[in-house]
Amino acid sequence: MRVRRGGLIGLLCSQAVSLTGTRVSMIAVPWFVLTSTGSATNTGLVAACEMAPYVLSIVRIVAALLFFEHGLAKLFGFPPQAMPAPARWRPMC
Repeated sequence: MRVRRGGLIGLLCSQAVSLTGTRVSMIAVPWFVLTSTGSATNTGLVAACEMAPYVLSIVRIVAALLFFEHGLAKLFGFPPQAMPAPARWRPMC
């Protein structure tokens, strides 16, 4: 019995191509802005905007870890019973 790994190899190759493209664009786009405008401020702004999704994903992971560690009451400062349930979850009686 032979194990077929075509799907796994395809997935790994596509991930490698995607990661390579992301890294190249992280260098190429700010470089293009620098050569087009000559402005270091614009280059820094473009680089910061390009890095924003990565920074926000790290913040989201940290928030999830804090939530799992401490719970809703300690994280937000009020107990979950104090929050009203959304209208679609309330009983219709």
